[in-house]
Amino acid sequence: MKARLLTCCAWLLTTSPLAFAASSRESLPNQVAVEVGGRTPFLGIGYERWLNDVIGIGAGVGGFPCVECSIGNSGAYGGYFVVSFPVYFAVNVPVTQSQGVILSAGATLAVPGHGQESELTPSLGAGYDLLLGGGFVLRPSLLLLFHPYADPGDRRIPAQLWAGLHVGWAF
Repeated sequence: MKARLLTCCAWLLTTSPLAFAASSRESLPNQVAVEVGGRTPFLGIGYERWLNDVIGIGAGVGGFPCVECSIGNSGAYGGYFVVSFPVYFAVNVPVTQSQGVILSAGATLAVPGHGQESELTPSLGAGYDLLLGGGFVLRPSLLLLFHPYADPGDRRIPAQLWAGLHVGWAF
């Protein structure tokens, strides 16, 4: 009876989703991707490095149009492009060898021009990650963006939900 119980436990451990997920990230630890929405928060490119199958770090550069930003001392409003630099930590919760749930925490530095102040926006995120054997990566995600600088009279709310799509290649 004891041998059967041990055999059953060993079988469960070797056939669990966590066991199937082993080696996907370790064999393809680098990712380069285009992100629409998400952390960039409009359009950008990013790089991720997976330290093991579970823990990763990422950084990127992107931008978004600012249509309500004042231009210079004149107080006029106009449109220009704001550059953003996201950095984050990610945790992979494997479901199968090629699929997982990615939980992340990070911040995005937005650097506008024309006399505007830079702003650091912290974020928490969750997404579904598909990593195929050939290296294709697809990750739709939802982020909770926090605005710690929002004043009581400011139009911005303290936090907002933001969607993104990460499409790239792992190598």
